[in-house]
Formats: sequence, C-alpha cells, structure tokens
Amino acid sequence: MNHRIEAVRVASTSIIGGGANYIAVASAASGLAQQLNQTHSFLYLDLPIWLFFAAAMTLAMIGSLVSLFIDLMATPPLSPARLAVNLILGFLCGVVGAFVVLPSFTANPPMPLLLLTALCMSFLGTVIVRNIGELLRSAELWQSIKTLLKELIIELLEFFKDVVLERLKLLAAVFFGGRNK
Repeated sequence: MNHRIEAVRVASTSIIGGGANYIAVASAASGLAQQLNQTHSFLYLDLPIWLFFAAAMTLAMIGSLVSLFIDLMATPPLSPARLAVNLILGFLCGVVGAFVVLPSFTANPPMPLLLLTALCMSFLGTVIVRNIGELLRSAELWQSIKTLLKELIIELLEFFKDVVLERLKLLAAVFFGGRNK
C-alpha cells in the first residue's frame, strides 16, 4: 500500500516539475522574442535585430564559400572531406569573430561592422585553416618554418640580452656611482 502512495507522490512531483519547466521555457522564449524583435535603424529602415543576426550567419557562410573558390596559388582541388572541414571552420571563425571577438572590443558594435566582421573573419578563417593544412602536410615547409622561428628567437634573445645588460649597467652606475651634480 505504501508503494502506491509513493508512486502517486512521485507522479505528482513529476507533473508539477514538468509544468514549472514548461512555464520557465515559455517565459525564456518570450524574453528572447522580445529581445530579438527590438528594432535597429539601418539605411533609414527600422529592422528587427534578428534579421541582422541571420544576415551575419549568411555572410559567414558566403565568406567561407567564396574563399574556397578563389584560388590564388593554383593548387590542386581539395578532397570533399577537406573542403567540408574548411567550410565549417571558416563559418565558425566568421560567427565567433562577429559575435564574440567584435563585442569584446566594442560595447555596442554597429550592425554594418558586425556584418563586415562576419564576412571577413569567415574568409580569413578558411584561408588560415587551408594554409595550416598545407603546412602540416609538407615536411619541407614545416622544416623551413621551424628554422625561421629558431633564427627569430635567437635574434630576439640577443636583442633582449643587449637591452637588459645596458639597463643593468645604467642601474649599477646609478646605484653604486651616485648621481653627478
């Protein structure tokens, strides 16, 4: 008999929890709809903001597509798997650039800049992903980049060593020698 009472309690708790979840989701959807339907002035038109977000997503996809069809180095065509990876990563770079990177630089980015950032970052992301892929596939190119980085690091260390030694000499002269009046 007790198990039936517990079953009724569990069922009623589940129904109440489901109802509360439904109310919470409905209120969140209502708040999101209100935020997305705010208007923004663009080219003397008051357009809802969701239209700009959809345009940014579309421009991110267009940028990643266009960047794959512009072949500046006349390389052989990519395989379908590499093409899909480049498209997806280029699109993600455009979306992240428009909705994460740009708002971190400005508190209220203008919509034309948001759209331009989505387009340019998707183009850049696709090109960078393709170049990194070429770098990883070519052992000769990888070796030459490692050599260049080693030379650059050695030059930077020598520069910093000279600067630090010069500053230490000046500090020692001031500390031990005093000031000339």
